[in-house]
Amino acid sequence: MQECLENRGLEVELADARKFIRTTRSSGIQGVDNQLTFNLIRETLKPGRNYVVPGFIATDTDGSPSSLGRNGSDHTAALI
Repeated sequence: MQECLENRGLEVELADARKFIRTTRSSGIQGVDNQLTFNLIRETLKPGRNYVVPGFIATDTDGSPSSLGRNGSDHTAALI
């Protein structure tokens, strides 16, 4: 996707969602730590730039890879 957009003249940057989307487990259910995630998004993604972000992947608050599950790509887009 990044290469396709660049071939069309757009400047884009690949952003790894695992660096700014954090999940947590509560009562065995995995969810997004919204406060931490929103802060990390603001720190990582700069206004005015174009990003390609793989969806549904995240990192839990312990530092292990995690997933946003079904419809996770849409969830990733909504968070950003």
